[in-house]
Amino acid sequence: MSASAAAPVAEDLKETLERAAGDGTVVEPDYPLAELTTLRAGGRA
Repeated sequence: MSASAAAPVAEDLKETLERAAGDGTVVEPDYPLAELTTLRAGGRA
């Protein structure tokens, strides 16, 4: 993946994690991020 393609993805992930921190979401150690984001999206990946 090129840096230009990765930059928007990295920014989206940063914003998602900041929102999660702001609403009190806790990310457990060894918990797959894909599971967490799927659950937050109402079960749709």
